[in-house]
Amino acid sequence: MRRGERHRHAKRIQITEELTLSDHKLVSLHLKIPKRSRPTRVARKPAINWEKLSTEQTALKFQKETETKEVDEYSSWSEIATALTQAALKVCGKRTRQIANPWPIGHEDELSQLHNSIASAVRDRNESLEQDRPLQDILRNRDNLRKARAKMKGKLKELEREWWDKILDECQQANIKGDMGTMYRTLRQLGGRDRKPDTGTTLTTDEFKAQFEGVLKNRYEISPQLLMDTVARMGDHRAEKKYIEENKLLNETPSDKEIQDCISEIRESAPGKDNVRIKYIKLASPHVKSAIVAMVKNMFLFRAPTWDEILKNGQIVPLHKNCGKNDVNNYRGVCPLAMGSRILARILSKRLRKWTERLNLLDDNQSGFRTGRSTADATQILVRITEDADDLKKRRAIWNLPQIEHTDPEARLLDLRKAYPRVNKPALWEILRNYGMKGPFLESLADLHEATSYQVKGKEGDSEEWIPERVSGRVARHRHVYSISITKW
Repeated sequence: MRRGERHRHAKRIQITEELTLSDHKLVSLHLKIPKRSRPTRVARKPAINWEKLSTEQTALKFQKETETKEVDEYSSWSEIATALTQAALKVCGKRTRQIANPWPIGHEDELSQLHNSIASAVRDRNESLEQDRPLQDILRNRDNLRKARAKMKGKLKELEREWWDKILDECQQANIKGDMGTMYRTLRQLGGRDRKPDTGTTLTTDEFKAQFEGVLKNRYEISPQLLMDTVARMGDHRAEKKYIEENKLLNETPSDKEIQDCISEIRESAPGKDNVRIKYIKLASPHVKSAIVAMVKNMFLFRAPTWDEILKNGQIVPLHKNCGKNDVNNYRGVCPLAMGSRILARILSKRLRKWTERLNLLDDNQSGFRTGRSTADATQILVRITEDADDLKKRRAIWNLPQIEHTDPEARLLDLRKAYPRVNKPALWEILRNYGMKGPFLESLADLHEATSYQVKGKEGDSEEWIPERVSGRVARHRHVYSISITKW
C-alpha cells in the first residue's frame, strides 16, 4: 500500500463496517506497509554514442585522441581496448535515453520565456479575481492568459513539424546516397514514437545459461563410435602432395595487408565484452593499428594460454524469435566475441574457404556459404523442376497416359535443429588432420573453439563461465568447418 493512500483506505474500511449489520465496532486499525526490495542493478559499462563517428570532423578528433595513447606492439588487448574505448568516450560522449518529445531540444531559452509569460498571466488573473477588480480587467487578464497558452501550443506544434520534416529529409538524403544504415537508424526514431512498451520476460540468467549450455552439449547421435568409424572410412590424405602444399599456405603468418583487409571487411555490429567496435579500429591512429596487427599475429603464432583473457570470452545475448517470451526455446543466442578474436576468426575463415574450394572438399550441390553461389539459385532450380512436373501432369491428362510409379519428381526438406552447436569437435579435428592440416592454423582454429569460455548476459548480470564441448558455428563463424563435417559424415 502506498503511503499516501493509508487514510483513504482506512476511511473506506470504516464506512463499509458501519453499513453492515454486524454489532462489532472497529476499535483500532493497524496498517502494515510492506517493504519492497528493489532488485540490485548491475553496473554496466557506459554506452558510448559512437554514431557521432560517422561525421568526418568527429572521426578526425577520434584519430587525434588515439594518437596520444601509449600502446605499442607489446601491448595486450586489454590495454588496446581500454585506449580505444576511452578515446571514443571522450570524443563521442555517453549515450542518453531518448526523451518523450525531442523537438524542444535546442529551443529551451525560447520556451522558457513562453513559460514565464504564462506564469505571469496566471498571476495577473488570480490577483484580479482576489482583489475584486472591475470586470473589464478580469476579462482582459483572462484573454492575455488564453493568448499566452495558445502561443506556447502553437510554438510546440511548429517545432514538432520542423522536427518531423528534418527526420524525413535525412531519411530521403540517406536513401539517395545509398546509406542504408543511416536511413534505418533515422527511421528507428520515427518508429519508436507512440509504441507500446514490449512486455518483459520472467526468465532468469541461470535459466538461459542452462538452455544454451544444454544446446551445446546435447547430441542426436546414439554412439560416438559412429562418428569415429565415419572418420576412419574417409581415408588418410596427409602424405599426398597437394594437401601438404595447401597446408603450407594455411600456416603462413598473416601479413599486414591481409589483416588490414580483414579489418576493412568486418561489418559494424554489437561489441563483445571488451566494448570495442570495429569502427574504433578503422579510425584509429596508425600506431594503434600497428599494435593490433602485431597482437593478431601473436594470436596466430602462439597458443591460447598466451592470449589475453578477454580474448577468450564470449558473451551470449538471448534474442527473442517468436511466440511466448517466457519459454527459453523461443530464444536464440548471439555471442559477439572480443574484436581481436573476431579479426583472427575472419582471417581463418577466409583461408579455410579458399582451402576447401581448391581441394574440392564440398559437395557440388551446396550453394550456401560459397563464393559465386547462392541459395536463390537452388530455389530457382527447384521452381523450374516444379513447373516441369506440373506440365508433365497436364500432358498426361490431355493424352490419357498412365502414371508410372516413382517417376514424378519429389522434394524433401531436411532441417537439422541446432545443427552448428552439435558438431563433434574431436571428430572434426581428426577430419582436418586427415586432410593434412596441422601447425599454427589448426591450433588457432581449435583454440578459438575450445579455449573460449561463454557467459550469458541477463538482467541480473552475467552468468558463470563455461566452456562448451562442441563447435558453435554461430559463435566462431567458421561455417566451412560445419560444411566439411556434414559433407563427410
